[in-house]
Order: sequence, then C-alpha cells, then structure tokens
Amino acid sequence: MKKMDHLERMQIVSVSRLLNNLLNPTATQQKSGRAGACSALAVAKAVRANIIEMEKELPFLPSCNPGWRILLEIYIADGDQRPISVSDIGHTADIAGATTLRWLKLLETHKLVTRHPDLYDRRRCWLHLTAQARTSVMRIMNDMSVRLGPADVMAHLG
Repeated sequence: MKKMDHLERMQIVSVSRLLNNLLNPTATQQKSGRAGACSALAVAKAVRANIIEMEKELPFLPSCNPGWRILLEIYIADGDQRPISVSDIGHTADIAGATTLRWLKLLETHKLVTRHPDLYDRRRCWLHLTAQARTSVMRIMNDMSVRLGPADVMAHLG
C-alpha cells in the first residue's frame, strides 16, 4: 500500500473541512474564530509574498492598489500580534509617503482603518482594522484558500 505524501494529506484535510462547513454551517460559524484567522493569515502572507515576487519580476507594473496593500499589511501585523504605525505601513507596503497618507484617509473615510495615538509618543499613531475590515479581509483570504488549495497556503505558514 502506497504511503500518502504531505500534499495528499493536506488535500484530504481541505476537502474534509469543506465538507464539514457545507454539512454543518452553524458549527463552522461558531468555531471560525482562531482557526479561520490562522488559515486566513497564512493566505494573507502567501498573497503578500506573491505580490512582492510579481513586483520584483516587473517593477514598473504595480500588482495591486495601495489601499489593498495597506489592508493586507495591517491584517498580517494584527495576526502576528505586532503593532504597525502610520510611518511603518508605507515602508512595509513599499508605498510612497503621500500615497500612503492619501489611501489611509480613504480607508478611514470608509471605516476600514482606525488610528490610535501612541500613549508615549504623540508623533506616532497605531493603525488597526475595524471589525468590518477584518471580517472582509478574512472572508477574502478564506475564499482564496479554498480556490488555491492547501499546498499553496501551507508553504507560507509560520
């Protein structure tokens, strides 16, 4: 009898989760807290790695809009339990300062991002996703996880 490799095991896990979600949606909604966040975080990291690789290959061609990059970076920072400031987000997402500020204002206007002043340094503000934004990004990442399959996502866990 042939032994299953890692990819086959992960595909079985993915199909099993999908069937469980389809057969028992209420249990999935109650349980989707941390497990869903971990899976969505892995997908978010995979998406970020993919964006970086695309922009290395074709640096003159942005792979996505700055607003999405900002949401993605804040989501990842939150998932890694690491604070991210207004000045950090531009560097992390590789976006020019004025563009970063313009997009942050738009994201705040649409109630996707909030700024919280640093208690120890008035020059710094910390960025956080609103509950609406976090839910939307997690939903998008979970949808990508289903479309991509576990093998693509598992490479970016950790």
